Amino acid sequence: MEATLPLDILSLVPYYLDREDATPTLMMLCLTSPVFIHSCRALRFNRITLSSHSRGTLAGKRLFDLLEASPNLPKYIKGLAILDFVTGTTSAHNSSWLVVDVALPDALNRLYTNQISSFTFRRSRREPWISLPATTQSALFGICRSTSLVELNIRRAPLSLLSHCGPSLKRFHSRDAITTKDYGFSPRPRSTAEYIELDSLHLDNYQLDQQLAYLLDPFNKISLHALTELDILAASPGDHTCVSTILGFCRESLKTLVLEPCTHVRAPEVDISDCSSLTNLQLHLDVTCQDRRGDRLGLPWATSFINKIPASISKKIEIFAILLYFDIGDFPEMLEGNAGEQEFFHLREIGDVVTGRRHTANTWTGLKKFIVEVSNMDSGISNMGEIEAWALCAFNVHPNSNLEVSVKTSEFY
Repeated sequence: MEATLPLDILSLVPYYLDREDATPTLMMLCLTSPVFIHSCRALRFNRITLSSHSRGTLAGKRLFDLLEASPNLPKYIKGLAILDFVTGTTSAHNSSWLVVDVALPDALNRLYTNQISSFTFRRSRREPWISLPATTQSALFGICRSTSLVELNIRRAPLSLLSHCGPSLKRFHSRDAITTKDYGFSPRPRSTAEYIELDSLHLDNYQLDQQLAYLLDPFNKISLHALTELDILAASPGDHTCVSTILGFCRESLKTLVLEPCTHVRAPEVDISDCSSLTNLQLHLDVTCQDRRGDRLGLPWATSFINKIPASISKKIEIFAILLYFDIGDFPEMLEGNAGEQEFFHLREIGDVVTGRRHTANTWTGLKKFIVEVSNMDSGISNMGEIEAWALCAFNVHPNSNLEVSVKTSEFY
């Protein structure tokens, strides 16, 4: 095909394809004209994911063979995800393929490490770091030390992997990270010039106090003062104190707060009254938990929390989202819109406050978008539309010219 348009325009064509399953189309474009090869490869190999199937070749060997056959591919790889669990197995305890994949270190060493900007490392279970071959450990450290690394996402991996990251790191996501001392892992001390100043922090752990202790340890040289986004799970009452501690560092910079609170009656309050830049507030509420009287703790907590937000903060919030995890099988009568139900009352009160129908001191005059998502934990309920209608009725939300209202339902996972 003879090029009739400038090359810089033709090279943009692949970026307008449907991203859901663009691989076959990208392959056809490359066969159509060599003009598209560079941009198609940049799209296809920008981010690679390594995982293994129980009956297939190990991921490291597959990557090594690919790079051996196509030595130019590493220049396109900017994001890397290593998922250390084996699919296609019925074992209750998913095995690790990292401990036996001897080709992985050589494959990773062929990458242009210093151009990796995003690294995801997830393990199927908590295992000692020393269980990994020394060459694999070294290769993983090398990825963390990328001078371009902006985002690190770990699951069931040592939290002290952070010690190998440099000042380019801005976004950190930790889920079930290992905080206990691993005698097979030696943290690397950082100089003052390597200080990490995080912009986004996501902590989804059941040892939040230990996570926070590590982040605040001066030896680790990590700053939370510039956080603009905080996504956090408070699994116990004491975790609320940890949340408030983090908020104390970033109260002037924080713009987005995603909070799944512990709704225990003795849990300390989470105070956002000083978060002067907050514009996006999201609450994830587990409505399945009940106290001894049968009351669902999530909704009263949310109602109290929202009512205590001062007007100086609530008037600046532009997006408010509330995600409800519940089992509709516990109270099927609520699908009939029974306004006498206590749960229904709390949802109605929340809706009245944030949409301005209820005149209170904490006005939400800047609110532009109200998002309600109901995640049903009962897979036996097939009529999700019925649940959506219930949520609309409970929150009493009606779209108008000033407020975008979105109500959606999903299955819990």
